[in-house]
Amino acid sequence: MTDQTTARDPIEEPLAEALAVLERGDAEGAVRMLRSLLQRFPKSARAWLALGAIWTDPLKNAEGAVESFRNATILDPQHQVASVALLHGLIAANRFDEALAEAQRFLALHEAGVPLDSDHLATYRDIVSDPEGMKQDLLAHGNLGSRPAVASSDGGR
Repeated sequence: MTDQTTARDPIEEPLAEALAVLERGDAEGAVRMLRSLLQRFPKSARAWLALGAIWTDPLKNAEGAVESFRNATILDPQHQVASVALLHGLIAANRFDEALAEAQRFLALHEAGVPLDSDHLATYRDIVSDPEGMKQDLLAHGNLGSRPAVASSDGGR
């Protein structure tokens, strides 16, 4: 009989602990835990994504969110949730040219075969096809809808 032990991702437990601290209402504590985790594992797109989500809500730090989501997309360029979160963060920070660039980047990946959720695909195509119209609509009516969840078990793909 062979041992088929599955190697655990070393960030699983500390990431779960940080999210539990957030659930108990201590967003600042969760940020401290995630920053500590990122010092040990700076290439964890999932940890950067979780940090960005906390910066987005409840802490309302658009620049911190954008930086975190951008790090996640740099580390995992095909991560759909990270891309969508970055797009939303850039729009919330009124950085429309960068949002357009992110939409174009991810659409190019999609056209090369990376799957993209149909709702997100439509949003990206709308932004790319009429960036000025989308910018005016967003300025008049607010954001592009609800913020994506970050704790999906499939890694956002």
